[in-house]
Amino acid sequence: MTQNDSESLDEALNCCSSNQFERALAIADQHLSSGPSDEIATQAHRIRGHALMGMGQLDEAIDETNLALQANPNDVETLAFRSLMYRRQGDIDAAERDSGRALEIDPENIQAIGEVAIVALINQDYDRVIDLSTSIIDSNEDALDQMRADAYSWRAQAYLMLGDTSQAASDINMAIRIWPDNSSVYRVIRSDMHMAGDSPSDALDDIEMALTRDQTNPDLLFRKGRTLGALGQYEDAVRFISD
Repeated sequence: MTQNDSESLDEALNCCSSNQFERALAIADQHLSSGPSDEIATQAHRIRGHALMGMGQLDEAIDETNLALQANPNDVETLAFRSLMYRRQGDIDAAERDSGRALEIDPENIQAIGEVAIVALINQDYDRVIDLSTSIIDSNEDALDQMRADAYSWRAQAYLMLGDTSQAASDINMAIRIWPDNSSVYRVIRSDMHMAGDSPSDALDDIEMALTRDQTNPDLLFRKGRTLGALGQYEDAVRFISD
């Protein structure tokens, strides 16, 4: 792969990150039309997958990852990415196969570790979640703050389910501190912890903060109604749950 190829594909990835999906598709298609090497074909199809997923075309995105894996069956990033998409489709068995395969190929790959951790959380394998999350948290890789924050949130949920509420609270607070831009997601998790600890007023504070960023989110509205009910504010609770 030449430097120009790399820079152009990096540009396509940046387009995906900024929701410029049509532009990302155009760049990937340009590479695919010129008889690319297997390495370029793998990356271009994976980028097409990212763009199509961003456009809500999940089946088509999976088709692209299948093409990427035809060019390179052992591409760890593509396997981890396809695992993510299978999870979103609810096919946890397929996600577990892909993420496990990716981790088998490269046991140090952070994306693969993260995918296996999420699948383990879904499968209620909490000890494994803690082990994998801790390996991400302790990693020395640069530019890893977002993944590290997520790892704290996964570990927090695992500790909560295992009854260690103190460690769970410490971990979710760390997630919020590391990645404030994702704090709404982490505050929802923390609100569940407050509810489990019989502190609905603290849970309500977190839900209110999350709602400032997403005022019409039905899950948040339901959670607010549920929390108001726990506080005895039944009329308001019914209104929010109805919304």
